[in-house]
Amino acid sequence: MNDLEIKLHGDSIIETMSSIKNKIITTYPNSNLNKVSKNLLHLSEDIVEKSDRPDHKNTILKITSLFLAVCILSILIYFLKGLILKFPKDFITFVSLLEASLASSVFIGATIFYLNNIETKYKRKKALDIIDKLRSLSHIIDMHQLNKDPSDFLIVNSYKKVSHNYSTKESLSKYYDFCSELLSMINKLAAYYIQNLDDHEVREAVDQIEILTTNLSQKIWQKNMILLSQKPYNIISGHFNNAAS
Repeated sequence: MNDLEIKLHGDSIIETMSSIKNKIITTYPNSNLNKVSKNLLHLSEDIVEKSDRPDHKNTILKITSLFLAVCILSILIYFLKGLILKFPKDFITFVSLLEASLASSVFIGATIFYLNNIETKYKRKKALDIIDKLRSLSHIIDMHQLNKDPSDFLIVNSYKKVSHNYSTKESLSKYYDFCSELLSMINKLAAYYIQNLDDHEVREAVDQIEILTTNLSQKIWQKNMILLSQKPYNIISGHFNNAAS
């Protein structure tokens, strides 16, 4: 039985992100969250495109390393040929050939190691740059919802200045839901980007993104529960309102 392929697909991520963006635009046409959703969609498309597109710099490094590996193999073949023809008839020639072959092989091997190290650092820097963008978007989303205070709906007929433009509990609750969905998409994008990249440092950064987005989503969920679970209190009548405002 073939193993089932379990991996995230870029097309599905873009489709989901586009759907969320359209819902936000439809529900809150004048909200700043629209800009965030558009930026996240553009970043999603960029990440998927770069993940699917061959990296020319990386390809050049791999070809160069392969060429040098062939050089080492050629040197070893040349040495073995010299060993058969020259040894033990000419021991001095054999020693000279051995010394030159080992020196060349060590030098070329060190060059291959250096190029592979450059390739690893290049991939790591590229991935960390993407993760930094995702981290920044996470904090921007948090900043947008930070001043949306659920307590604005808990006390009516007060002189407290409302911190947002959402007139009903349902509209603010939906806003919280959209923020959580965007944070979830950020988490999915980070996981998608590194699913084919085996780098400990990058995976640690993605784990930190997951922790950040989970903590922010949990904080938003708590605010949403406070908003939906309590009845507003009318300070003029001194009673709790039966209907949600």
